[in-house]
Amino acid sequence: GSKGHRFTYGKVLGIYHVNVIMIGVGMVDYTLHRMEFLWIHWYEPIQQLSTWDTSTLN
Repeated sequence: GSKGHRFTYGKVLGIYHVNVIMIGVGMVDYTLHRMEFLWIHWYEPIQQLSTWDTSTLN
């Protein structure tokens, strides 16, 4: 994260799950595994201060 900021902000765009079969050297079975993941848009802090004139949020 950025210095001086305690939190990282983001917006969840989607919640997904997939059923996958892992294949490769050493795999002995083809068991389905459920995998969950989030699609997140991460925000970064702006360098300028927020004012009514700039119409931005800090």
